[in-house]
Amino acid sequence: MIQRTQSLYLILSMISLSILLSGMKLIAFTGTKYHATLSAFGIEKIEIAKQQSISDHSYPFYLSIIGLVLYIFILLMRYKNLNLQLKMIRRLFFIYFLIVVAFLLFSIYGSNVIGEKEFKSEIGTGFIFLILPFPLIFLAQLGIKRDKKLLDSLNRLR
Repeated sequence: MIQRTQSLYLILSMISLSILLSGMKLIAFTGTKYHATLSAFGIEKIEIAKQQSISDHSYPFYLSIIGLVLYIFILLMRYKNLNLQLKMIRRLFFIYFLIVVAFLLFSIYGSNVIGEKEFKSEIGTGFIFLILPFPLIFLAQLGIKRDKKLLDSLNRLR
């Protein structure tokens, strides 16, 4: 199982997603009065003048990250059934594509969180760990396809 390269890609993507659970900043919006940050634990809005938290909207981002990590782990353990593993990784790739597009759209249009016209948006270091599993999942999918093709050609020879 570990000898396969797609297993290494899936393990690296699990590690990258698990790093997000430390509370790293994904996206931050800074205006003249307010500063808002998005992490795995939700959106925190801080008033700059008083340096105190105004609102803390906790969305279940950390639950979806844990769900993705568990799904990747289950996918990794299905190494004996390549057809099921291929179906699962295609679903994972599609779901992860939607997540990446949603976060990119939020980074562009998410300035309504602070409610100011002039703002500065920053992409945090956690955003890298969110994007990094996307090509790793794609490479794992290519590896699973290659293994399936090899086993199908061996079955034809028998």
